[in-house]
Amino acid sequence: MLEFRKYNNIAGIYKWENKINHKCYIGQSINIGSRLRHHINSYIHKRYNNPLHKAFEKYGIEQFDVEILFSVKNPEKCIKPLLDALEIGFIEMYNSYGSTGYNQTRGGDGGILGYKFTEEQCDHISECSKKCAVAHYKKAYFYNIRTNEKLIFESLTKAAEYFNVSHSSITRVCGWKWLRIKSEWVAAFDEKSLLLQVERAKMKIKANKSRPKQKRLFKTQDGKKIISNEQRQKIRNSLFKYKVEVYDGENLVKIYDNTLESNELFNYKNPNCICSQIRKYQKRGYKYRGKYTFKLIEKY
Repeated sequence: MLEFRKYNNIAGIYKWENKINHKCYIGQSINIGSRLRHHINSYIHKRYNNPLHKAFEKYGIEQFDVEILFSVKNPEKCIKPLLDALEIGFIEMYNSYGSTGYNQTRGGDGGILGYKFTEEQCDHISECSKKCAVAHYKKAYFYNIRTNEKLIFESLTKAAEYFNVSHSSITRVCGWKWLRIKSEWVAAFDEKSLLLQVERAKMKIKANKSRPKQKRLFKTQDGKKIISNEQRQKIRNSLFKYKVEVYDGENLVKIYDNTLESNELFNYKNPNCICSQIRKYQKRGYKYRGKYTFKLIEKY
């Protein structure tokens, strides 16, 4: 077998020859190394079903020799007509077209792209493609937690069309446990997972119904938050509830009579958040501006 790296970025004509029956395949490429590797990878992954790859499958790829019949380094754009003409000549020379070889065309067309299929062959390819596609479909199971309706889709695409959402949305809902389609449909890739989904969804609904509703502290008006009198008083009390001692290491730098005064150090636009910020620095052990630490002393 050839060392393909030697033929990277080299254009030319190559030949696969069966060592047992001496049938040949003639091919052309503007990058022979890449093209030969493509043949081998296609055989390994069973991508094609043409005569050459059928022969690889029957005899084993180790029963084939590769030979470079013509090569050109640093090929230019004008090399393609030359390769077409040479390919036609070599196919005729080695008699590799039809039943006596593995070529499906007489050459000069870049391979199977120039081959014209009959209507019967087109229908057969279409049917095979549909069967292959169906084999790779993923089923999707849906359950409506309000009406107890159950739906099964043969593919995610059909489910996406039914719910009028994207294909990726269906994939996420079926794979992730906390999402639902249109708030009342749960979904999964199999029936067992769907039952678990339904149980969790119903338990969550039951828990939400039994949970007492909390009063809103904020009302929205013209896109701005308006603080209720109760919340305003709560913030005011917290601003004047503590003395604030500021330390640089172990040295006391300053004492503020309340957290509102300590905004001199922070310079926040909204002083309401000062107390929570100081608590955050205390809890996490951070130093403000890299050197200051704080101590809150409750006055009442």
